[in-house]
Amino acid sequence: MKSLPQPNLTYYMRSFCLDTALVPPCLETKILANNWQGLVGGVILSMSGQAWLFMSTIIVGAAIGLLYDVFRIFRKTAPHAGIAVQLEDLLFWVAATVLTFYYMLHRNYGEIRPFVMLGVVIGVVLYFATISRFIVGACVAVVNYIKKVVIAAIRIILVPVKLVVGLVWPPIIKAKDTVHRQTLRVKRYGRGKIRKTARNWGIFRKKV
Repeated sequence: MKSLPQPNLTYYMRSFCLDTALVPPCLETKILANNWQGLVGGVILSMSGQAWLFMSTIIVGAAIGLLYDVFRIFRKTAPHAGIAVQLEDLLFWVAATVLTFYYMLHRNYGEIRPFVMLGVVIGVVLYFATISRFIVGACVAVVNYIKKVVIAAIRIILVPVKLVVGLVWPPIIKAKDTVHRQTLRVKRYGRGKIRKTARNWGIFRKKV
């Protein structure tokens, strides 16, 4: 006769969570599916689960560092200062906070663990200490090269436009000057006629 399996820690934790309604069914299913053991900060985590979580937070920290480098690249390729830089800093911190909060909510079920924050800090430090300068330098060089290519293409495209303008614009200027001279001549002629008429009218009144 086979003996019945003895209840293990997972069985007791499952019963406790379901009886006290501390964990929703979806979370309880994830816990059992990953065979998490050991209670850490209110959520059952194995050592491998904690190691995976720590490594993923390092990646999140590196992503935050990369996000900051995006703003650095933009500042180097399109120099600006003043309130624009302050707005960019504000946007960066908002984006970094949202990214970290989303990760903790999605992967860590909203719990703040010290090693999670430590992993984010380590990720940022490692990113800036290793590949940050190479990424910024390469991206700045690529963007500047693209800018030169675009400027050269625009200049090439404008060559026929300049030729057309060079052929059409001088006659337009000449016609404009001719019209202006004729207008001045008409004005002078009109003023002379008016003065002559006024003088003749004055002489006529005196005779009358």
